[in-house]
Amino acid sequence: MKTSIIIVFCVVSSAFLFSGCSSEGTEVASAPTSLDGRKYTTFFSEGNAITRADHIRDHTVGTTALPYWEPGDEVWMYMGPTWRIRSLGSDITAESRTAKFYFPAGLNDATYRVHYLGAPGNDGIHVTIPAQQNDLLPNASGHLAQHGDCGEATAVRNPNKAGIYSMTFKRLPAYLCVLPYNTSRPNAQWGESVVQKIVVESDNIITGTYDVGQFGLDPAHATNTGKRIECTVKAGSIFTIYDSVQLWANAVYIAIPPGWHRLTFYVYFKSPTQGDIFVMRTANSREYKANTMSDVKIDLADYRTASNNPIVNSGVLDLAKKHQAIEVTSDEDWNGMFND
Repeated sequence: MKTSIIIVFCVVSSAFLFSGCSSEGTEVASAPTSLDGRKYTTFFSEGNAITRADHIRDHTVGTTALPYWEPGDEVWMYMGPTWRIRSLGSDITAESRTAKFYFPAGLNDATYRVHYLGAPGNDGIHVTIPAQQNDLLPNASGHLAQHGDCGEATAVRNPNKAGIYSMTFKRLPAYLCVLPYNTSRPNAQWGESVVQKIVVESDNIITGTYDVGQFGLDPAHATNTGKRIECTVKAGSIFTIYDSVQLWANAVYIAIPPGWHRLTFYVYFKSPTQGDIFVMRTANSREYKANTMSDVKIDLADYRTASNNPIVNSGVLDLAKKHQAIEVTSDEDWNGMFND
């Protein structure tokens, strides 16, 4: 019987999933999630689970967040442009900020590159940030696993313990946390409004399919690219708009390629008294760095044009009196889990 070596990556709160296996050179082995660590090479991922939990734990505007690994998470070892090896299993049985991933025998290099590519079922090579992102829940990040969440780590062999590697993941996207609110609320004219859809447009590429191992999230090497992301809320969910930022009520998380972007946000919402409305806000061009989260606070008031004329239903608020009604702040050290 051929013996395998467990490569355990101890992943702490930085879960990056790698799965799938249709490309030539990609190696996939069927194995249960729980394996005997004594028989494999073990990779310990240290420092950060990706944002896969249904709710990002303890995120506050401009500061911390605590993402977790989840059962079923996988990672991929990069061996060459068309060759990846998927982890055989892990020790994850419940949400956890640390994890071990197991790989087959024969892995003895001093270092290996390892990637997380999102939800199981991908090909081990590509990540896609789709233009259409549906069924979002308030203040939830589970959808990111299918919408661009990815990361990279260098696994380093333990010189004192055979078959043991450690690694720390770094996220490759820039993350947005979109936070609509309305300083005119409570207002009898508008009533209890709820978000229906958020659209993000950029002057540069923000969607597409990326070969993460070779090129990261470089739009120059991406396919099926675009400059617009449309996020719709899940039917039956309630994204209530309050008169101040309320992350728990309506935060929407979006992953985009890092780089300079002039982002325009369209917030579509429904008022019980005024019907369907949308508001447009544009943030000045700025650099959205990899491995960071930017909180985008969007005030939906005031509903009048620069000439002080009321904006009718479905009007666009690009020239409203409140010119500073969008604020973007980036946290470049997300509770120690971003490692810039």
